[in-house]
Amino acid sequence: MEISEQESVLEVKKRLGQFLQIPASSLTLFVSCWELIDGLDIEDYPIISHGTRIDLTVTPFFTAPSFINPAVRKIHVTVKFPSKQFTVEVDRTETVSSLKDKIHIVENTPIKRMQLYYSGIELADDYRNLNEYGISEFSEIVVFLKSINRAKDVAPVRKLCFLVQTSSSLFNGARIPVEIRRRSLEATIQLAALPS
Repeated sequence: MEISEQESVLEVKKRLGQFLQIPASSLTLFVSCWELIDGLDIEDYPIISHGTRIDLTVTPFFTAPSFINPAVRKIHVTVKFPSKQFTVEVDRTETVSSLKDKIHIVENTPIKRMQLYYSGIELADDYRNLNEYGISEFSEIVVFLKSINRAKDVAPVRKLCFLVQTSSSLFNGARIPVEIRRRSLEATIQLAALPS
């Protein structure tokens, strides 16, 4: 299939969906195990050039009944990382925290680094139930990983160290080490031994 660089990923998915007679929402495009995001154009991916192979994954779909049986509490949600995805069975009344625990068990991803999103909304409250966020059967949960130094309980330490060399007429050409720490906004100046 020929596509132009100016086409959006969503337009490509719609064309594929029409050709395959499958809803575009159930199609996912990948290049070298990286998912192509709907809101971007093909030209936004420098890895794609003429002849690049684009992989297609079809998510199973079905027509859900118009009612939800309250006796059926277990649902399957798709957990998506930037380079992979898997399905997890959860209870409708489980909390976001318990979903993070299950993802940790499957992927061994540190819980403190996980940020979960559903339909563009962060699941920020760990103690809310999944159904409070509107998560239902076959919902997609996107996982972003916070960088280690940006964890909420670890404050970054920024320190600047440099050496001031004075002229020979001032302090006989002394070298003065200076250290500035951003956390406390204090500067430490130590006079090195003056050269004789």
